[in-house]
Amino acid sequence: MILPIVLFSVVGLAFIVLGTMINKQSGAGNRETNKLFVAMMRLFGVVVLVVGNAYAVIDNKGWTTDNVKMFSTIALLVPVLILVLIGLRFIGLNARGMGRTGALLWMVLWLAIGGYGFMEISNAGQGWTEESKKKITDKVTPYDRLCYLEQIMDMYDSPEEYNKNIVKDEEKIAKRMEENCRACDLGEAEEVEGLPDDF
Repeated sequence: MILPIVLFSVVGLAFIVLGTMINKQSGAGNRETNKLFVAMMRLFGVVVLVVGNAYAVIDNKGWTTDNVKMFSTIALLVPVLILVLIGLRFIGLNARGMGRTGALLWMVLWLAIGGYGFMEISNAGQGWTEESKKKITDKVTPYDRLCYLEQIMDMYDSPEEYNKNIVKDEEKIAKRMEENCRACDLGEAEEVEGLPDDF
């Protein structure tokens, strides 16, 4: 985990520092062009720093459903926040007229994209994911695992609903599993000496 963090941190900081150095050395003639280039370099450095390190940390922890959602949220919100701040900067530079209107539209657009993306990410991990199915099958002992999972998914639309009602519906679940999913109890095989009669 340390190597990716160091790599992303060095790259991100390099772009931020390089942008600052270019800004200091830029001449008066092309100062506005350099300012735009410097701003883009700094913003790219911040994105690499934050999103890259988030990726390194989460990759080390493992890509569970919650961790994927967390990384997706960070990867979405960091660029959106930066682009909204750019819009604020343009509003400051353009006190009135089309420049101000354009900057406001820019901000509204990116806020809408961020809001829509966040809703999609929030809804992505709902329902029966492979992770939530595994939690059910891992704790099943006297029943056929796949049958148990199938019955639970038939009874409840989501893991959240199952977790909320598991205590209340304990008897109903047990009865249904006894009827449909009882695993065969073979016991110990009886030892018989000699050959069978029909051999």
